[in-house]
Amino acid sequence: MISYLVIVIVFSVTFAIGVFENPNFNIQDFCMNLALEFLGLLLTITVIEIYINARKEQRETKKQTTKQKYQKPSL
Repeated sequence: MISYLVIVIVFSVTFAIGVFENPNFNIQDFCMNLALEFLGLLLTITVIEIYINARKEQRETKKQTTKQKYQKPSL
């Protein structure tokens, strides 16, 4: 949850810098910059979710393999 908050803050700061540093500020630039920031935010969160799920799956597989390895055989 904290990582998502950090990502949103970083994208908000880059959006503000991108919009308000432009000397020829107009509504088209604002909308285009906002759309690009949302797209970047969406892609970043998607990649992070995929990574987290892959790591979780990898840990569960490793845990099951270790459990089977050290399990006593039944007679």
